[in-house]
Amino acid sequence: MSEGTRTAFVVANDSYADPRLRRLRAPAADADELARVLSDAEIGSFDVQVSMNEPEHVVRRKLSAFFENRGLDDLLVLHLSCHGLKDDDGRLYFATADTELDHLEATAIPSEFVNRQMTRSRSRRIVLLLDCCYSGAFATGLMSRAGDRVDIKERFDGRGRIVLTASSAMEYSFEGDELAGQGRPSVFTSAVVRGLATGEADRNRDGWISVDELYDYAYDEVRAVTPSQTPGKWVFDVQGDLYVARSGLEPEPQEVALPADLVAATKSPFANIRAGAAAELAGLLAGPDEGLATAAREALEELEQDDSRRVAVAAAAVLGGPAVEPAPQQAPESVRSAPAPRPAPVAEAPAPAHVPKLLRAGAPAVLAALPIPVIASNSETWNLFAVLAPFEAIAAALAAWYVSRALSGNRMSPSFAAGILLAVGALTFVASCALVKFTIERVNALAILLSIVVLLGSIVILAAGTACLRVSSSVADFIPVDPGALLLGLAGGSFAFAALFVNYDGESSLWSEVQERTSAEFFFEPAVAVIVMLVGLVALSSRPKLASGLLLAVGAVTALHFLGVIFAAWRAIGEVGEIRAAGFIGLLGGLLVAADGAYVYRSVSHDREPAATAGRVRPS
Repeated sequence: MSEGTRTAFVVANDSYADPRLRRLRAPAADADELARVLSDAEIGSFDVQVSMNEPEHVVRRKLSAFFENRGLDDLLVLHLSCHGLKDDDGRLYFATADTELDHLEATAIPSEFVNRQMTRSRSRRIVLLLDCCYSGAFATGLMSRAGDRVDIKERFDGRGRIVLTASSAMEYSFEGDELAGQGRPSVFTSAVVRGLATGEADRNRDGWISVDELYDYAYDEVRAVTPSQTPGKWVFDVQGDLYVARSGLEPEPQEVALPADLVAATKSPFANIRAGAAAELAGLLAGPDEGLATAAREALEELEQDDSRRVAVAAAAVLGGPAVEPAPQQAPESVRSAPAPRPAPVAEAPAPAHVPKLLRAGAPAVLAALPIPVIASNSETWNLFAVLAPFEAIAAALAAWYVSRALSGNRMSPSFAAGILLAVGALTFVASCALVKFTIERVNALAILLSIVVLLGSIVILAAGTACLRVSSSVADFIPVDPGALLLGLAGGSFAFAALFVNYDGESSLWSEVQERTSAEFFFEPAVAVIVMLVGLVALSSRPKLASGLLLAVGAVTALHFLGVIFAAWRAIGEVGEIRAAGFIGLLGGLLVAADGAYVYRSVSHDREPAATAGRVRPS
């Protein structure tokens, strides 16, 4: 799957050969329950391996194998439930079935070994759960030298990992060589299992349980049962939140207040203003924000009982309720023609965490097009502007970089990002194919190599767009398309299409170049741009955010491309300086389509964006 595999290793030891290590009551049951919820396809969907009361050499080898051959996006969860032992130098060990207190280094698992395995693993998404009693393991005098805390930051520092502990202080004491005090069932692991199994750990009710939410839930549960025990959490260079499970809970509706000015309008002593407020509420009721739509409906229901028949008629017309006997004075046309409520969009999941990484790789690769005009001869330098102009390559790289930053900071919807990336990636891919053809025929080997780098960069951007598309939202049903948006987009697309057949210089059009088989590469990108424009217009009814991103990006890139065509006609192609209308027509068409995309995005910009989950990865 796109965000990597999900694997868990549960290590539990409750029975020990050394009589000084008291048998624990919790690990066996905890291990079974934790493995059950993590492996449940409806909850964690992890591939789980369990090690129960196995000797040190077996556990050590399984730990090494668990962290080997992992991908960067693989999510790994390691749970250790056992005695945690510290020697007189303060080194921490995890006890196994055959651990001997007198030979800890040879018979127990050192924390340094676990940390080395995590560091060597390629995965940068590791969760370590420690449910251990941290014991001194020796006589009282030695124990005080070892200390009664476990320094998690020093022991498990690294990249891309989160460590959750049941407690960082000792929960057992030693008298001489014997363990004193009774071990209790694990409150910590029980809380973790309960939070995952019931979904109660999903604090924000978004349908997913993150590591942060799981810790907060376990912390509250443990403190409620044993106030003296304080679970701990350490985060080491993790990009965004990590999701460990589905909660299965329905998102709770959020109470949203209407704008203060609109509330004041509904309470106005003037009937005209209250009727106008009904028209404004109609727009919120038809919008995709469920909270605002609910608040708007409640306000309209109050207006439906208004003393003014005119206001009541206006509110009833918006709500589509039973007909109200019309007053002699008709409601305003804007109210009578208010649109029916628009279907709400399907909730979007956060963009996959690897998308910003792809874009940070793809954007610089596209910039490899910039040195090619310098390598080419003087006339071919300007011809290149009709294939992939330098400012067009810069714009594509900046767009990819901006989307990367916006997704990392959760400032952009995955649907809108998918539209931008698919348009930029598709046009840059076609342009880079044309660039490869051009450099093979007219430049040299170095230029060919650079054009291939641009091609690879465009493929990476397309891959990022496809990943965003998979989690992008549609609407529950087809919605009426704003006629203004449709007309503006059709006008821009028509101009862009006409520019393919009108002369751009004194001799040729882009289509005639294909017919003459001289510079067919000039035709590649503008032709695909027209197709992308049509796709964007078709998507207006079902995926307005995706459509707005497609139209905005394809319009902007097309405008820049035809600006390059104008430069090429001015300085290189055909009769130098014989600039004809095609470049200006295509430029105008691109600007109109870009304006259409901005207009559509503005109309849906009040859609609810994802919760603050920069780089979060959901379970699949």
